[in-house]
Amino acid sequence: MMPVEVRNLRPEMNINSISDDIVKVTLSGPSSYVNQLKKKTQKLMLDFQEAKDGKTTFHSGEFQLNFPESITIHGYQPNTITAYLVEYRSKKLPVILKTKGKLSSQFDVAEVIMKPSEKNVFFPKKMLRENLVILTNEIDLSTVTPESPLIKAKVI
Repeated sequence: MMPVEVRNLRPEMNINSISDDIVKVTLSGPSSYVNQLKKKTQKLMLDFQEAKDGKTTFHSGEFQLNFPESITIHGYQPNTITAYLVEYRSKKLPVILKTKGKLSSQFDVAEVIMKPSEKNVFFPKKMLRENLVILTNEIDLSTVTPESPLIKAKVI
């Protein structure tokens, strides 16, 4: 039994799921080599360099093992491994104040300060749209009084 190791996964890619993380490898060769291999932690490597968003299937011919030439591989169980990948993107989104209620007629809004005014967000590439924003928690303008004229909001 050999654990599967992921290689060359681009930083913007994320493995959402993988069908198997251990593979049974049937092999033969000189007993001294086979016994040495049993003592070492061998890994079956999958190269994700060319993997794209969505389903990626690796067949046994794409499995990478580092064995001496005197070792013969007879088979793998399973002989295919399927991974589902999601590509993520980063985008700066504006922070928008969410309000409800009405401000008393005795008040005027003097200034709205948003800190930060925008946030860098990572999300699946498929969700990329132009009109995305980040909302604060809802602020009730009718609660503004002379005693508490300042309202703080949090990004949700």
